[in-house]
Amino acid sequence: GIANVVVFVRDKDVKIHPDLKGAKDPVEMDNKACRFEPHVAFVQVGQPLKLKNSDTVGHNSNVATLKNPPSNSLIPAGGESTITFAQDEAIPAQVTCNIHPWMKAWVLVRPNPYASVSAADGSFEIKNVPAGGEVELQLWHEKAGYIGEYTIGGKAEKIAKGRRKVKVDAAGADLGEMVLAPTIFQK
Repeated sequence: GIANVVVFVRDKDVKIHPDLKGAKDPVEMDNKACRFEPHVAFVQVGQPLKLKNSDTVGHNSNVATLKNPPSNSLIPAGGESTITFAQDEAIPAQVTCNIHPWMKAWVLVRPNPYASVSAADGSFEIKNVPAGGEVELQLWHEKAGYIGEYTIGGKAEKIAKGRRKVKVDAAGADLGEMVLAPTIFQK
């Protein structure tokens, strides 16, 4: 499987399921063992992103957004900083540590709760997407950019800018096993 593939609903006017409305707990991204953990995080507009430092050395978390004001917090050992985004971002924002240049992560900021980051086995799930219509998904990975080529059931598919329309019925939608060619990660 391929970890850290970002899959999100692009539709801005998608109806929000009642179970997903209301207060949103902070999402945590930790500086741990000189790495960001998790490597890719998802937050909604207005949901706090808590940047922690579990290491015994200082770090900074430089969040390079396009629509939101950038953030470059110095976080001492054992410290934390919180930022909240007022606008969604079209692509994941890069998070780096200027003190330790090998440290890199990503944060996806969306206006709705319909996004997921694939697990180590490549699986992902987006819960409670409204049934009875069609949504547009977008797929992105830090090495490949927008994922526009894959194979499902032996059939090759190409999509522009990683965008794919999906019908959602009462049972949900199963995209099937998507096979990605290694060449898309060699950009």
